[in-house]
Amino acid sequence: MYEWVVTLLVLVILVFLIYLSSRTTAVLTQSEHLLFIKETFIFFFAVILASILLVFISVKNQKISRIIAKINSDDVLYRKLRKWLTIGLFGVCLFWVLNTQMIARADQIEIQEASFRIHLGDFGELLPDGYIGAHSNQMGLMLLSYWFSFLFGSQNYLVFQIINCIAVSVIYLQLAGFGTVLKMNNFGKLLVQVSGFFFFPIIFFTSFVYGNLIGLALSLCAINLEYAFFEKKNVKYGILSAFLIALAAMVKPNFSIFMIGMLIYGAITIALNKSYKAAYYLVLILLFFCIQSFGTRFLFEKMSGIEMGDGISPYAFAAMGLQEGGLGPGWYDGYNDLSYEMVKYNTHEQRQMAIWNIKDRLRFFADNKDEAISFFTRKTAAQWVEPTYESLFILNEKSDYAVKYSEWVWFITTVYGGAVLTRLGKVFQIIVLAGALLYLILVRRTDEYYKKLTLFMLLIGGFVFHFVWEANGQYTILFFILLIPYAVCGYKYLRAIMQQSAVVNIKENVNIPMVIVVALLIILFSVFYSVRSEFLTADSVPYYDYVAQSKNEVVIPDGKYNICVDSGKKLTAVPDSTKEYAFDDDDRCMYLELGNEGITVQIKNYHGRVRFYIPEKNLYLQHDGEKIKAADYKDTVKQLFIIKESSEPGKYYIIPCQKGIDTFDERKNVTPERCLGYDTDGNVIMMDDGESPVKWEFIK
Repeated sequence: MYEWVVTLLVLVILVFLIYLSSRTTAVLTQSEHLLFIKETFIFFFAVILASILLVFISVKNQKISRIIAKINSDDVLYRKLRKWLTIGLFGVCLFWVLNTQMIARADQIEIQEASFRIHLGDFGELLPDGYIGAHSNQMGLMLLSYWFSFLFGSQNYLVFQIINCIAVSVIYLQLAGFGTVLKMNNFGKLLVQVSGFFFFPIIFFTSFVYGNLIGLALSLCAINLEYAFFEKKNVKYGILSAFLIALAAMVKPNFSIFMIGMLIYGAITIALNKSYKAAYYLVLILLFFCIQSFGTRFLFEKMSGIEMGDGISPYAFAAMGLQEGGLGPGWYDGYNDLSYEMVKYNTHEQRQMAIWNIKDRLRFFADNKDEAISFFTRKTAAQWVEPTYESLFILNEKSDYAVKYSEWVWFITTVYGGAVLTRLGKVFQIIVLAGALLYLILVRRTDEYYKKLTLFMLLIGGFVFHFVWEANGQYTILFFILLIPYAVCGYKYLRAIMQQSAVVNIKENVNIPMVIVVALLIILFSVFYSVRSEFLTADSVPYYDYVAQSKNEVVIPDGKYNICVDSGKKLTAVPDSTKEYAFDDDDRCMYLELGNEGITVQIKNYHGRVRFYIPEKNLYLQHDGEKIKAADYKDTVKQLFIIKESSEPGKYYIIPCQKGIDTFDERKNVTPERCLGYDTDGNVIMMDDGESPVKWEFIK
């Protein structure tokens, strides 16, 4: 029963995701707003046909076949390649981290700052209105960050990110290890590791100072140790497995889904093998989980003397997951935090409010079935058919970096660069989904088939959980990646069929009932959505316009210009009249005014913003007061500007930047409420709200 339930449920999920992937692609703007664009069948099927063609080439090309056979038969060579792939993937992740060195923000920095304040004897964040008091699910990561600080110091983001790099290598190593359960050959296991070089969202998430990657690595280790425990009956494997899954849930409570899956698998294995003495393993998992859950709270309460509350109710996340948020369906809209504040940090009252909101929303869906279909379809697509899984948004939105990152990193963070990566990510997504479906169609069922379904079972748990919970691609990626071993196995079975010289016996190689179910599901989804799919393609035109606009971020090309206004007066620089001007003065500066003889200004576009450099004086325009001045180079936002086109051709607004790093969305939407202008005396000043913005011309 377990085998059939899991197989059928995961089959429905895979076919549904493949259908959605063939119809739409969910994309995120830099401001995290979701758009749904039309996918072409030609592109979708071209990717699948290309995948099959590559498998066919690997069969017909004798050189490739010999290499595969050599790896499969030579375990020493396999272990050597496995080691170098592990090191190589770590190197790629480390290269990314060292080139970006992203600084924590939002929830990440809240946790890190709270752990640092403990060193000061400040436990204010544990109070009901504090971040940890409200978000009690972050206690475990805060405790680990606190212990971490004794070795590496507080807020040492780079070390945390390097640990993420190690976690990524472990993740793919453990996924390849699961290949043993799937009866995968050596070459297939290496392919699982190779996929890590192409699944860029996981690499990008190494910059994310959070517990996602570390928790996933710990969970996969725990699962493989569980297999080892039941196979070898070695107690140490059971203890270590139980400890690691509890630690993973401590790092990120979402991994409780993995723990539940391990309990289900363990219970089935014990029942089938009648090895009831091994039931202590299940007790160990629950025991370690309770220790980390209640122990963490107990430890903080003893350290602080504060009796902690329950924080934000889980029902609030479910209520938010059913709301049509401004960013997208079920996306974060602040409901959980705002409702918690509204009830004066009373968890019980918030729970009652959230339950009422859930019931109200469900009544709305019951009365408006088309709205319900649209909502849950878009929510599913937003989480599972968004090829970057929010990794590019993590790099962009209000981020800051410890380095001036290079042009290739800047390209990745741009809208156009993100559009390119989205298409590449879509290719990977289609290949994995199609391969996992192939596995279900071609896998040979054995007496131990249930062992092979564990990661599929976890996928079902993640799918159901996020169907009702707050929508977020950065969490669903932790379940999508579980499909990679199955996808590799699916293509392995396809290759085995192609290798047969005799006429293929379809009944022996293909699960005909599965093929029939897949065909029926595709027909069902196609008919059902034939008149209900407008929302899956509604944003195609706006998205392509959005990408096209992003290509024109450079409004005025790099070069030397005279900058003037309608009267013909030109921008010029004059010494500070309040002191004797000297070029060797540490605070040397000049003020700007309009004159007949202009000064040459060199424009340099860099990362979407502009610096105005005066080569003759070796000074830069700076907006740190009412009057605009030219000053020595400073690594500050005060010397950064945005040039924006006005309604008149050839005339532009010059707008000061408000922060060091901002997104294309913010730059293109900026209004000239505060911009470069001049007063009646011709002094160049910063004009504020209510004044008519000045339009400038640039003469080469």
